[in-house]
Amino acid sequence: MKYSKRITNNNDYGYSDIFISMICNNGSIPYLNVKTIYQAFMFGFRKNPIANCLGYIVKTDPIIYKWDSYVNILDALSILGSRLLDESYLSFQCDIGRIDSSKFIGIFSKNCPQWVITDLACSFYSYISVPIYDTFTAELIQSIIQETQL
Repeated sequence: MKYSKRITNNNDYGYSDIFISMICNNGSIPYLNVKTIYQAFMFGFRKNPIANCLGYIVKTDPIIYKWDSYVNILDALSILGSRLLDESYLSFQCDIGRIDSSKFIGIFSKNCPQWVITDLACSFYSYISVPIYDTFTAELIQSIIQETQL
């Protein structure tokens, strides 16, 4: 059974094509009431927990992917999210009128499955992910750290 369809044809080295669900029509799924990434993920999990969920390229010539199932990704999300809730260094104090800075989680990483899992865990457990990329200048990184109190 085919789960996705290719919508781009990218021949650039190190980049892959973009795929969307087979049930998408013009980029949207009309009959679903999905408003959050959590709802979207859980829809896929309930539909088929052992289906491919998150893949990454392990070989480029030819391109070969390794896939993790929804159930494996949900396990990883649960472990990481529970760990975030349990960490004593995360302060749970909040100033009135400000976003609670203890809810910011900085992610300094290249794009990889662990980045996606961390970002999803933040969404699932009501944290705010703050992506910090290696392409940012030192000044920009310092500004982000100060603004978010990471």
